[in-house]
Amino acid sequence: MLDEGIRVDVTLSRYRAPGRAFAYRRQVVSGAIVLTSERVAAYVWWGTLFDVPLHDRRLSHLAFSLPRPGTLQVAFDAEAFDDRRSGRVRLRFQTDRADAMVERLNRVCADPRT
Repeated sequence: MLDEGIRVDVTLSRYRAPGRAFAYRRQVVSGAIVLTSERVAAYVWWGTLFDVPLHDRRLSHLAFSLPRPGTLQVAFDAEAFDDRRSGRVRLRFQTDRADAMVERLNRVCADPRT
């Protein structure tokens, strides 16, 4: 499943990275999310938000939910993917495929063999 050119709401809370620090920052940009049989990845104009193989233990650090119809939310702690970063990251993708993606991702997280 691929959806590109979609609205992505990026929210950072208590975020720290080399040369950056935000108590709170929210930005709405255009991006993409892709779910294949091998991996889940998300991108925005400035680069990769995450790219995780479905059988990677880091997948368990990503929390997938549907806060409202047509919105796929992915939340995680930044340090789970880079020990030089800290804080909470919340991504909200506006996609018609949100329901199907969350269902599949939660199934894979519960049983990585599916």
